[in-house]
Amino acid sequence: SSANADLLTTITNTMNTIAPREESWFDRPLEQWSTEDKYLLCGAMVVQSLRESVLQQLGFTCSAGVATNKMLAKIASAMHKPNKQTIVPPSGV
Repeated sequence: SSANADLLTTITNTMNTIAPREESWFDRPLEQWSTEDKYLLCGAMVVQSLRESVLQQLGFTCSAGVATNKMLAKIASAMHKPNKQTIVPPSGV
């Protein structure tokens, strides 16, 4: 629907601002996004919000990994330290 397309556009624009990258995983047409991709992107937004809250409330920076399972997310969290977020899309596994 149009509302979903607008939301996805807003989220991808935000993620590209937060974590610009050379790859265009975020810039694909809506038709190419799987349900799993959309969930992963929503999870990345939640993690970004949590990282910002930790920084504001505690003054600590933290790194995070977002992936389709806990093990991949843990490994990804160590990839871009300090204070970065790594997203592992299903196509990257």
